[in-house]
Amino acid sequence: MPKQTDKSLLMNMHEFLVYGRKRPTDAQPKPEIICLRVFAKNAVFAKSQYWKISSKLHKFKRTQGEILKVHRVVEKNTTTAKNYGILFRYRTRTGQCNAFKEFRAVSLQHAITQLYCEMGSI
Repeated sequence: MPKQTDKSLLMNMHEFLVYGRKRPTDAQPKPEIICLRVFAKNAVFAKSQYWKISSKLHKFKRTQGEILKVHRVVEKNTTTAKNYGILFRYRTRTGQCNAFKEFRAVSLQHAITQLYCEMGSI
């Protein structure tokens, strides 16, 4: 009998490019388009992450902006394993910490999934 893996342990993070902008107004009829690279399980979570990041970086909220396009990025060559270095930031009890970890995976999405699984156990 083959061993079955627990599907709840697989995060399956995907890479999305989310394009958005502030809503056009009379003062600014053509606002600039902002593109963010986001890692999420699906497009709904990617949009939510976009609003979270854009409210901090670009100072506009969901009511003042609109999402133009959500594009899932798929890597072309996933036949060879590569080393990925990921610089990330996380919260602890005492404050924010910067960290760098290296992962060996066949794609960036697998490396991010490994990072989320490993950091979830801390």
